[in-house]
Amino acid sequence: MHGTLALLLLARLFSSTVSTNSWIYPKSITLKNIGNTNNLLIYLDKNIMIIVKVIRNFKIAAILCAIYVTLGAFGAHGLIDKLSVLDLATYETGLRYLIIHALGIILVNTSYHQLAIYNSWTIRLFYAGIILFSGSLIIHATRHLLGFDMNVFALIAPIGGLCFIAGWLVYFFSLRKA
Repeated sequence: MHGTLALLLLARLFSSTVSTNSWIYPKSITLKNIGNTNNLLIYLDKNIMIIVKVIRNFKIAAILCAIYVTLGAFGAHGLIDKLSVLDLATYETGLRYLIIHALGIILVNTSYHQLAIYNSWTIRLFYAGIILFSGSLIIHATRHLLGFDMNVFALIAPIGGLCFIAGWLVYFFSLRKA
């Protein structure tokens, strides 16, 4: 796959300027602003790696969105009579932050691709926040059904919330560098 992208880019490079409308090539490049072949290979390698990471994160975000829909339907149809009002609100809060940050992963990766930058810490912090915040709230809300009598999961949620905040701040500083 990488070889095909490189050949396409080289063919377009020598014909004229690479189109900025193409999703694969985030910047307009010519031989004049690349310099020599080594710079071209570095440019290609960097952008191909960004594309590979972005696509991987798109796939994971799509799975997270599917999990959101599944758990939302389960909560609306299967848990409404089994959970207290407070536990149901906690469950829905966990789901809400899951979908916000799954869509955030898509948004961040799209902007990283378009700007030809990438900071893996933003995405790592979002994943950690989804697991620690959303996951712990969902488990905490359903703890009686799952057979847990302890409230440990409610204590993990603030750490996940801090991961979300840190992820958005890392994203902000990544954009400032671009």
